[in-house]
Amino acid sequence: MKKKNTARNFGQTIGVIGGLLVICVLLILGLYSRDYDLKMVNGRPQFVAEIAIPTPTSLNLNNSDPGHVVMTTSQMSAVEGFQFRVSGNSLMFLAKTYRTISPSHTEANLSEGKTIYVQVRGYKTNEFGRVVYGNWSGRRSCIVK
Repeated sequence: MKKKNTARNFGQTIGVIGGLLVICVLLILGLYSRDYDLKMVNGRPQFVAEIAIPTPTSLNLNNSDPGHVVMTTSQMSAVEGFQFRVSGNSLMFLAKTYRTISPSHTEANLSEGKTIYVQVRGYKTNEFGRVVYGNWSGRRSCIVK
C-alpha cells in the first residue's frame, strides 16, 4: 500500500512541475513575441525583429598578435551596439557572447593553433527599454597564432 501512494504522489509532483514549466515557457514566449514576429524566411520559420535592425555584412578577423583575435565589423548608424558570438566549433554550440557599443571586440588568452568561429549582430533598444537583436551575420573562422 505504501509503495502505491508514494508512486502516485511522485507522479502528481512531476505533473505539477511539468505544468509550471509549460506555463513559464509560454510566459517567456509571450514576452519574446512582443518584440519579434514569427515569419517564414527561406522556407523555415524564424523570429524577426519588429523594428528594423540591419544585419552586419562585413566581419574581419585579425590574428596577428599571438593568443589574440580582434573582431571588427563596419560601424552602422542604425544600431546602438553589437553582440559578438565566439565559439570553438562551427555549430556555435556553447558559444560565448559579448555585447559592446564598439564595432570591435578582442578575444584574448586563446590557445595557439585553435580554430575559432565568430558571428556578429546589431541591437537596438525599443520604446519599452528592452534590447531587440537583429539577425546573426555569416560565420567567419580563423586559426589562432
